[in-house]
Amino acid sequence: MDKEKLKSYLKSLSEDELNAILDQRDEQNFDAAWCQVYEVVDEVEVDFDGESIFRELSEAVSQHEIVSYILDDLLLLEKSDAMGISPPFVEYLKSCYDSGKVPHKWKG
Repeated sequence: MDKEKLKSYLKSLSEDELNAILDQRDEQNFDAAWCQVYEVVDEVEVDFDGESIFRELSEAVSQHEIVSYILDDLLLLEKSDAMGISPPFVEYLKSCYDSGKVPHKWKG
């Protein structure tokens, strides 16, 4: 993940755009895909420094809910990597974060 790209992207979004991203993530397709991966990787232990990432990203945006979602995604990616699994949804998350975007549209 390119944190600088992501921070720049977050700074460029209006409050309405941030809320739209959150709404899209709550839609059935995205939420179901996310939860399906989470159920597989939930028990995996990884060394993840979410606190420093939260602080760093929170400097870029006042919408802390989206930062929490990002941290959840990054932890999911770490756990998936630790398990050696890479289903299409995980690949989608990776590609979004690699391009400095917050994933929010999953067609499955």
